[in-house]
Amino acid sequence: MNDLKFVWRQALAKPLFASLIVGVLALGIGATSAIFSLSDAVLFRSLPVEEPAEVVRVFRVDEAGVPNNNMNFPAYVDLRDGAKSFAQVAAYQDWAPFNLGVMGEEPARVSGAVVSGEFFNLFGVPALLGRTLVPSDDVDRGGHPVAVLSERLWRNRFGADEDVVGREITINTHPFTVVGVMPAGFGGPSLPGTTDAWVPMAMLEQAAPFEKWEFLTQRGTSWHDVIARLAPGVSRAQAQAEVDVIVAGVVADTGRSPDQMRLGLLPASDAAVDAYGYQGTRRNTLLLLSVTATLLLIAMANAASLMLVRTEERSRELALRVGIGATRGRIIRMLLVEALMYASVGTVLGLLVAWMVMSAALPSLTAILGMGSAEPSMLLHGRVLGFAATIAVCASVFAVLSPTLRVLRLDLNSSLKQGAERDPKQGARVRSAMVVGQVALSVGLLVVALLLVRSFWQTAVIAPGFDPQRTLVASVDLLRQGYSPDQATQLQETLVERLRAHPEVDSAAFARIVPVRSGGMRTSFELPDEPAEESICCTDFNVVSPGFFETMRIPLLQGRALEPGDRQGAPAVLVINRAFAEQYLAGQAPLGARVAMLGGERTVVGVVADSKLRSLRESPLPSAWVTLAQRPDAQSEIIIRGRGEDPWTLLPILQEAVRALDPELPIFRTRTLVDQVGNSYREATVMARLLGAFAALAVVLSVAGLYGLLTWQVRTRTREIGIRLAIGASAAAVKRQFLKRGLLLTALGIPLGLLMAAWVARALDELLYGVSAHDPLTYSVVAVGFIALALAATWAPARRSSRVSPMEALRDE
Repeated sequence: MNDLKFVWRQALAKPLFASLIVGVLALGIGATSAIFSLSDAVLFRSLPVEEPAEVVRVFRVDEAGVPNNNMNFPAYVDLRDGAKSFAQVAAYQDWAPFNLGVMGEEPARVSGAVVSGEFFNLFGVPALLGRTLVPSDDVDRGGHPVAVLSERLWRNRFGADEDVVGREITINTHPFTVVGVMPAGFGGPSLPGTTDAWVPMAMLEQAAPFEKWEFLTQRGTSWHDVIARLAPGVSRAQAQAEVDVIVAGVVADTGRSPDQMRLGLLPASDAAVDAYGYQGTRRNTLLLLSVTATLLLIAMANAASLMLVRTEERSRELALRVGIGATRGRIIRMLLVEALMYASVGTVLGLLVAWMVMSAALPSLTAILGMGSAEPSMLLHGRVLGFAATIAVCASVFAVLSPTLRVLRLDLNSSLKQGAERDPKQGARVRSAMVVGQVALSVGLLVVALLLVRSFWQTAVIAPGFDPQRTLVASVDLLRQGYSPDQATQLQETLVERLRAHPEVDSAAFARIVPVRSGGMRTSFELPDEPAEESICCTDFNVVSPGFFETMRIPLLQGRALEPGDRQGAPAVLVINRAFAEQYLAGQAPLGARVAMLGGERTVVGVVADSKLRSLRESPLPSAWVTLAQRPDAQSEIIIRGRGEDPWTLLPILQEAVRALDPELPIFRTRTLVDQVGNSYREATVMARLLGAFAALAVVLSVAGLYGLLTWQVRTRTREIGIRLAIGASAAAVKRQFLKRGLLLTALGIPLGLLMAAWVARALDELLYGVSAHDPLTYSVVAVGFIALALAATWAPARRSSRVSPMEALRDE
C-alpha cells in the first residue's frame, strides 16, 4: 500500500508521463480485447448447452472431411434409428424465415427454424417460460401448430409479457400457439443465436412452403442439418467409425455413389458460427487478431521505453534508496507496482475503448465473420475481462524488464555523485531495439492495410453496368403469405402500377434476383439450331417484370425489352446480354434466335449491355431474363427508382401501397441499391478500414517512440553537445548526427517489416482484387513514406540539439 501511495503521488507529480503510458496501454489493450471477444466467439467459445463437448454436427463432407452440404431426411432416420454411438439425434432447418402476425401489430419478418421432436431435449436447456417442443409435438402431419419463441423476440415483439404462453400468433398466415420462451442467448447450434421461433417438423408445409412433405422420403434432396449428442463414454472417432459403417450399408442397398453419401462429424462448437465458410471465417478472425496483437506489442514496447526513461531519470533517487538500506528487490517491487497501476488504469480505459469499437464496428465485423446479429454485451463477457487482465499483467512485467536490469546494475558511486551526467549509452541498445521492432511491425501492418485499401478501391470503381443511385429495394414473400403463382403475379403487377402512378416514383419493377448479390440462379438450355454435341449450354438467368431494365438503367442494345404483353398464352420470349450473344450466338443475328430453356422454347427479342449479377469482381457472364408473367415467382423483390436524391423517401410510399393491397403482408430487408452494391465487397471494405485504422495507430505509436528516443538522447547528451559546439563543431554537424541516428533505426526496421508483410500477404489472396500480394509499388510507397515520417519525427529533436547553448550546457548541474 505504501508503494501504491507513493507511485500515485509520483503520477500526480508527472501527469504527462502518466497520461502517455496509460493512453498507450489503453489503445493496445482496448483494440486487442475487442477483437479477442470476436475471436473467442468464433474460435474458442463452446455452446451454452449441457455438456457441449458431447454435441456434434453431422454433414455431408468431401474427401478431405470439409463440410460441403447438408443432409437428406432418410439419412437422418438412418442415424437416429441405427447409430448406437449417439444418445440423441435431431434434424433441423434454421434458415426458414417466417411471416409473423400478432393481433393488433404490424406484420413482421422473423428468422425461424423447423426442428424434429428431439431437438430441445438434446441441448438440455430448459425453457424460460412454458415448455420446449417435445417428440409428441412432431407426430402428425400438420397436426401440432405450436411454437417456441426466443427471448429476444419475446422481449422486442411482446414486451416481455409473461402471459405470452398460450397466446395465438400466425406464421405464414397459419395459426400457431405459443407454448414456451427460451432463455436469452440460446441459439441451438449457432453462436450467437439468431433464430426467433421454432416449430415442429410436422408443421413443415405451413412453416416452410418451399420444402415439400415428400422430401422426408427422398435421399436425393438435401434440405436440413443434423445434430447429435454422443452416448456416454463414446468418442467422436468411435461415432465416426459407426457412421461410416451405416453409410456403407446404405450405399450397398441403394446403389448410390459413395461421394454423395459421405458423412463427417464436426464438434458443434467448431461449426457454431459458420459451418460451410469456416475456413474463411477463421482466416479473417486470425488476421484481425494478429493485427491487434501486433498493435499491442508496439504499445507494450512504448510503455517499456517510457518506464525505462523514467527509471533513468530517477537513477539518483533509486541509488539513494539503495544507499540508505533498501534492497534492489524492494525497488524492483516498487517499479512493478507502478507499472501495474498504469496497466490497471489502462485496462479499464481499454475496455471502454473495446466497447466503443464493438458498438461502432460490430454489425460489419459480425457480418464478415458469419455471426449474424450480436450485441457488445454478448461478446464482452467474463473470459474477455480475464484476457484483458492477463494482458495488463504481461504488459506490466514487460514494462519493468529493462528497468529491472538497470536497477540490478545500478552504480551507487556515479549515480549519487553531484553533477554527474547520466550516461547516454545506458539502456540505449534496449530502447533502440524496441524502436526498430516497432518500425518493423508498423511497416508490416501498413503494407497489409495498403494492399487491402488498394483492393477495396479497385473494386469500388468497377462499373456495375447499371445505375444504383436513387433506388430502393425491398422484399415481400408472397409464397409464405399463401399466394398462388397466379395471385402473386396479379399482386406484383398491381403494386407496380400503383407505385409508378405516384409523382415521386420514376419507375418500378419486380425481380427474383436484385444485383449485386451472391448466389443467383443458373439453368441449362439448348440451341435447337446448333449441332447436338454443341447445343447444351448453361447460363445465369433472372425472372423480372416489365420495366426492370428501365428501372435498373441497363442499356438496351438491340430489339426490345420485356413488355406487359409478354404473358401466359403469348409467345415465350427472352432477353439476353451481350456476353450471351457473343459466346453462344456468335456469327448469327441474336434477335429471333430460338433457345430451349425453362421447360419450353423461347425467342430472343432483345439484347442488353453486360452488367454484374453476383459480384462486382466477376467477368461478364452470359445472362438471360424471362418475364414473371410467363414464369411466376412469388419471392421476387421490388425495385423502386425515385425522382429525388434520397431513396429512403420511397419507403412510406411502398408501405402505403402494400397495406392497401394486403395489410398482413410484411415488408422486410429494405435497403438502397447503393448499399446492396457496397455489401458485395463488404468483406474487403471492413478489413481494409479496420487494418487501415490499426496500421495508422501503429505508425503513430512507432513514430512517437522514435521521437521519444531521440528527445531523450538530446536531453541526456546536452553537456556533450555543448562541449562539442564550444570546441568548434558546427550546429549542422550536430543536427546531422541525430538525423542519421533516427534514419538508421528506421532503415533497420523497414526491411524487417517488408519481409513480415510479404509473409503475411500470402494469406490475403482471397481478399485482394486488382493488386498482387507482393505488389512492388505498395511496398515501395510504404518504405518511402515511413522514411519521410521518420525524418519528420527526428527533425525536431535534431533541430533542438543544434540550438543547445554551450554556456548553458556547461553550467548544467
